Amino acid sequence: MTEMMDVDDDLKRRMPTMDEALKLAAEVFPDDHPADADAARPWALARGMDEGDDVADFVRGEARCDLLQRAKDYRKAAPERALIAARVDAVAAELGGGAEDRKDASAAIEFSIKAIDAAGGPAAFAEEPEPLTDAQRVKLEAIHASLREDFALRRRMLLTRLDVTMQGFLWGDGAQGRESDIVEAAAGSPKRLRVARFLSRAARGAGACS
Repeated sequence: MTEMMDVDDDLKRRMPTMDEALKLAAEVFPDDHPADADAARPWALARGMDEGDDVADFVRGEARCDLLQRAKDYRKAAPERALIAARVDAVAAELGGGAEDRKDASAAIEFSIKAIDAAGGPAAFAEEPEPLTDAQRVKLEAIHASLREDFALRRRMLLTRLDVTMQGFLWGDGAQGRESDIVEAAAGSPKRLRVARFLSRAARGAGACS
């Protein structure tokens, strides 16, 4: 019995006071934290606290969980930050930055911005593309012709598939007597489609039979 009382006393000593919980919440959630003890319960209930739970303990737990998640995200992004820092350092070094100018990523970025502005802005570092040689131009034109021929063939194939699909629908039982409706629905089809001529003939045939 005495041991259980000691455990209860120890737990009570470890429970945060409301002031401690509110202070931590204000630091972790500067834009969304309970302003006082009266606002703490509605805030906690909105975040999923069960009735009967200790409000101060829940508020502190929410703040600690958020801090833990931030720490995990920060560690996860470490390789990306290192890559960015390396690139920024390389740019600053190319612009003539010394060790002090590149002591960290922030210093390197600040130096690079000032150096670029002093040189006249980003346009000052743009390089004019070199003109193509005759061999390069011939090669580029050959690639262009090959791509154009390939996509023209693909287009013809797709149009043929569309023709076949539309004609398949028209020959179905569901199209009987509705040829005019189909003609109107497909009125926006390119004139070069064979299905457009097919639809016209079907419409004329339907009119002759009526």
